[in-house]
Formats: sequence, structure tokens, C-alpha cells
Amino acid sequence: MINLYEKLGISIDSNSTQIQRAIKKAAENQSMSLAEIQKAHDWLLDANIRKKYNAKLFAEYPELIEQLAQQRATQNKATLRQSKSNDLSKNKLAIAAMALVVLIGGYYALSPYWALRQLANAVDNSDVGKMSQYIDYPAVKDSISSQFKAALLQKINNDASMKDNPIAMAIALPMIDGAVDMMVSEAGIRTLFNGQKHQKRREEAEAEGKELRLRKADLDYQGLDRMHATITSEEGKKVTFVFEREGFADWKMKSVQLYLDDLDL
Repeated sequence: MINLYEKLGISIDSNSTQIQRAIKKAAENQSMSLAEIQKAHDWLLDANIRKKYNAKLFAEYPELIEQLAQQRATQNKATLRQSKSNDLSKNKLAIAAMALVVLIGGYYALSPYWALRQLANAVDNSDVGKMSQYIDYPAVKDSISSQFKAALLQKINNDASMKDNPIAMAIALPMIDGAVDMMVSEAGIRTLFNGQKHQKRREEAEAEGKELRLRKADLDYQGLDRMHATITSEEGKKVTFVFEREGFADWKMKSVQLYLDDLDL
């Protein structure tokens, strides 16, 4: 009995597409007679006829059963190896994805600490350009000015001699504006971050050898996008710097809470 699979150069468990391709190739190369090609087409491409043909072939060539078993065992091993390789690749991708998520999450969570550190470095180095990356000067100026003016109005209302004196208000307001301008200058910001009442030159501050108090600020999150950094002044008073998130991981100081009791007018 002719072994059509052997003639076509394919395995016994080849699928119909592989058989058609092999038949076409045999016809083009004339490696089989027309009669053999016709038999291959009729016997191997009809599922029912192929089953009967295979049964007769195995009966005449029992060794083909062992060959088929070995082929399938080899294929199963290859499939298993590929499956393990795919699983390993998937695991690596999953681990890489998790690591990326952790890295991004860590950067997101630690970004305010980094911003505070960079701001402190900029202040220590008198790097005004770098400081402006972390300080919204107009917003800070407005916050300090509003607190001074509120404290001034309270003091005037509590002082009968000043309450009905418009001249006092006219004189005091420009003085407040000047004082606020000094507080949001480079030297004034250093003074605030050191919890000092009076401005000191950078050389004097360095000579004292004290670390910028801002570096030891107590941090308090007010949600994901707002943070309070509080320091204790030389007199034991609390000063709070309010930072807000801008974008994914950038932060800027938007206001300073001096507290009304701390305002010396």
C-alpha cells in the first residue's frame, strides 16, 4: 500500500491546508505521478476516507503508529515550552508594569518632599530663578498682605483713638505694602523660612551655621493636591507655608499663614 504522506513529504497528522499545499507542490515539481496526486487529493482531503486510509496504513505499517506518537510527543513538548516561555514573558511584563506603577506612584507621593528640598537648596544658594519655580510670588504676596490688612483693621477697631482717624489708615496701608514687598523678597523669604522676625544678610545666616528651618518643617497633607509645611519660629510661634500641586508632580508655595496673633503691628 502506497504511503501518500511519505510521498508528499508530510507527517500523518498534517491538517488539510498542509496537505493541499504539499499536493500543489508535488504537482508543480512532478515528484508524483498524476495517479498518485489524484489519490492524495481524494483520499486525504475527505475526512471520512482519510480515516479509513489511515487505519489500513497503520495495519500495514505498524511502525507509523510509534512515529506518530513520537511526533505528537515532540509537538506537545514544544507547545509546553512555548507556553512556559509565553507565561514567563507575561510575568516579566506584569512585573515590569507593576514596578513602573510603583515607581510612578512613589514619585507622585514623594514629589512634595522633593519640591521642598529643592526650594530649600535654592534658598541656601540664593538661586532666585530656582526659587521662582517653587514660589508663586503674587499669590504669596496677596496672602500676606490680606493678613496684615485684616490685623490692622482689627487693631483699629479695637483702638478708640484710631477707629475714627482716617489718617491712621491712610498712613498704615502704604507701610503694610512696603513691609509685604520686603517679606516676599529673596532675603524676606529666607527670613520666613528660618522663622526669624528680622531679616539677616545671607553671610550672617551662614555664619550662625544654622540649618534652614524649612528643611525640618512638619508636613501635613490636605488631600492629594495640597500640603502644609509648618515650622516653629525663634519665639516658638508657628508659621505655615501652603503648597499646591501643579500638574503631576510639580508643587508651588501659594500662601503663608502667619496667624493674626503673630502679626506685630
